[in-house]
Amino acid sequence: MRYLMTTKASDYAPDDNLYVEMGKFIAEMTEKGILLATGGLEPAGVVIRSEGDEITANIPLWGDAAGNSAFSLVDKASTVLYKDGVKVGESTTDGSGRFTVPPEGGNYVLSNVVQENTGMALFPTEADWRAAREVAGIETSMDDDMHAGEFETSILLHAHPELVREDYAQHDELTGPRPHMLTLGLGAYTGSGVIGRPSLASADKGRRAVEHLVAGFGQVLDVLTPSS
Repeated sequence: MRYLMTTKASDYAPDDNLYVEMGKFIAEMTEKGILLATGGLEPAGVVIRSEGDEITANIPLWGDAAGNSAFSLVDKASTVLYKDGVKVGESTTDGSGRFTVPPEGGNYVLSNVVQENTGMALFPTEADWRAAREVAGIETSMDDDMHAGEFETSILLHAHPELVREDYAQHDELTGPRPHMLTLGLGAYTGSGVIGRPSLASADKGRRAVEHLVAGFGQVLDVLTPSS
């Protein structure tokens, strides 16, 4: 399974507390086996910087059809820096590394060898999401229920009700067509961040959706780990 995650540069600087909380969340999800990978590459794209006796490289090796830099799971990776044909440093990260170099000048070449992970599967697919919504009895359509609406709020009410604000049912917002959302962002269509009807959410709907997805993933896991 390939995880493709793109980033968009922003002037917003998260505070230290957000970094701490996100670190805890990632650690928790990774320990549970829910989260397989997080990341993305530098929003500014290709970065090669020389400071003192160090060269830092961050070169996007993955991307979408539009040319946005992205991220992929890999089995093995090697990023090697050569000076005048001689290896001076190596990193096991695809496309990035920090290398200590000799003080004298020279001609440098950065080489990347990557073996992408192939023994994986994509889950959930759109069909899995649709089936889970049907089993859960979600009333809002997928197009209208895009963000923080009935489906997502139901899952949170089931799994982490403490994260749902008490007045969630008062924040229904249906925006209609969003033809330029990928260009303008979510904020161009909703001031609250909600696109959907969270007022229709319930913990029971969330439970049914999660149980269906877990059962579906069990089938995928059986395919990935066949019995000998």
